[in-house]
Amino acid sequence: MAWRLIVAGMILFFAWRGTGMEMPWPPADQPKAAVDRPESDDLKAADGVKAIAAKMSPSDRIYLANFYAALVYIVNRDAKRDQPILTDTAKF
Repeated sequence: MAWRLIVAGMILFFAWRGTGMEMPWPPADQPKAAVDRPESDDLKAADGVKAIAAKMSPSDRIYLANFYAALVYIVNRDAKRDQPILTDTAKF
């Protein structure tokens, strides 16, 4: 019975504290990725693609920005391993 009360208390504590316990993502010490300008062939290939950013809600933009920031973080960490796991598109 005591364990149930402890678990219930911890759940209530974390639910009550909410945003006060959120972790920043990506971590503050994470260096920003340097992005080079795409090659002209790549720019030509993407010429017909229309951006949908004007139709996206601000929360969706934040979600996608966080998603891609997390993806950069994971790929950079994998690249620094002695034996990277993400060595080709299939493994990615």
